[in-house]
Amino acid sequence: MELQLPKVAIIITNYNKEKYISESVDSVLGQSYKGPIKIIIIDDHSTDKSLSVINKIIAKHGDNVTLIKNRENYGQLRSEAIGFYSIKDADFINFLDGDDILLPNFIEYSIYAHLNSRKHLAFTTTDQIHFNESNTALTFHHNGFHPKNLELAYLDNFSEILFNDIAFNSLYIEHPANANTLNLPWRWGTGSTFMFRASALQLIMPDPFDDSNAQGFHAFRICGDFYLGHACRALFFNGIIDLPLIAFRRSTSNNFSDNPVISDNTFLGGMAKHPSVLSFNKLFLQTLKNKPHQNIFNHNVLMRYRTILVLMQIKNPLNKIVNFFKKIMVIFKI
Repeated sequence: MELQLPKVAIIITNYNKEKYISESVDSVLGQSYKGPIKIIIIDDHSTDKSLSVINKIIAKHGDNVTLIKNRENYGQLRSEAIGFYSIKDADFINFLDGDDILLPNFIEYSIYAHLNSRKHLAFTTTDQIHFNESNTALTFHHNGFHPKNLELAYLDNFSEILFNDIAFNSLYIEHPANANTLNLPWRWGTGSTFMFRASALQLIMPDPFDDSNAQGFHAFRICGDFYLGHACRALFFNGIIDLPLIAFRRSTSNNFSDNPVISDNTFLGGMAKHPSVLSFNKLFLQTLKNKPHQNIFNHNVLMRYRTILVLMQIKNPLNKIVNFFKKIMVIFKI
């Protein structure tokens, strides 16, 4: 029997990234991974010359690149969901921002970690380089990336039959967090570093064509990784590769990460525009309710899933009460 490498889909979300989208696509085409890779570009109703640039890319690379044009500007998470729901046969999925760059070994190392981990992972994440609009390196490590104090797992080297010269043999494992996922620190890179198992996304990704999800998608017009990462962590294991394997662009045109200050004491962007915990709870609860739980075969995952449904139904009313009193305190300057 000849084993085959898994099929990988890279979904590139683009909104007015005409200057950078070609570099992002080229970084996918230049991957060391030997398995099948499909690129889907979701253009989120760009108003610049992005479509002209993308059409040139498609003319050059043919069947390797597919374009989906949104009828209106939906924002990040819904665009990612549209891309995911368009794919029928991928085993692993990465959502790449249209101005970020995958370093050459990103896919190969991510799939290697998935296949060799004894804990089956919903997603892996990596460290990342930060660079600016003029391609100047700002730092070789992400300020929110803290895998220490997690379980360090050593990878079996069974996959020598599929991979050659892999430069690492361990990764950090984060265990499922039940309903407390939002109380834990963000240990990961940004969304472009995530490599998801498609089967995990099938459970936690909201349906972009269901109108009842419209409000939830609107809340996650930016920072879709906040939803996807925490939703997966609530149910599944994830793995952290302590190597920078993508280049993350920080610029004033970024919808969130526009803070030019490089410091562990600052956020990537203004938290006032970041999606709220309540928005996450509402969308996650609704998504889980709409999924057929009888398809969750693993008993532990099914129990965790049911527990979260109960706990989040309790938490949502409490969050409303807390937010009400916060507003009162602001009004009366308490």
